[in-house]
Amino acid sequence: FCVSSVALGRAGQATTANPPAGQDQKAREFWNKEFAGDKALRDKEPSKLLVDAVRGRKPGTALDLGMGQGRNAVYLAEHGWKVTGVDLSDVAVEQAKKNAADRRVSLTAVVENLDTFDFGKEQWDLICLFYMHSWHGRSPTNPPQRIVNALRRGGLLAPQADPLGVQG
Repeated sequence: FCVSSVALGRAGQATTANPPAGQDQKAREFWNKEFAGDKALRDKEPSKLLVDAVRGRKPGTALDLGMGQGRNAVYLAEHGWKVTGVDLSDVAVEQAKKNAADRRVSLTAVVENLDTFDFGKEQWDLICLFYMHSWHGRSPTNPPQRIVNALRRGGLLAPQADPLGVQG
């Protein structure tokens, strides 16, 4: 999905909101348990969809929303992208940092709720979000509009939902 000038979502809706106190902590605790130890929720290899989407594309700035353990962010960094990954789980973010260090690449890894993280405006050449479909439905913000606003003209959006319907 390449963005040139597209308007999505509910116009005029606020672009950031604070989740109710406790909701953020409950979600963080859930995901921290899921990422505990050496447990991997999904493949350790980058998404084939992402690999195919960026093949032959000039590296630029990339934002990985819901980065998890960093499989896609690290792949992008290995291929010359300047990557920022965001995830609610501090355990997952630490694992992503370790994975990047092990592969000798640099990435900016941020622990934050996607509803409060500032995506910026026309800042990213690529935004990827894998298995984040449940966030779209429950977010008090307007994720599609925020994402479109954050992409540079000609930027690429690489989304993927879990075909098995696993939430997250």
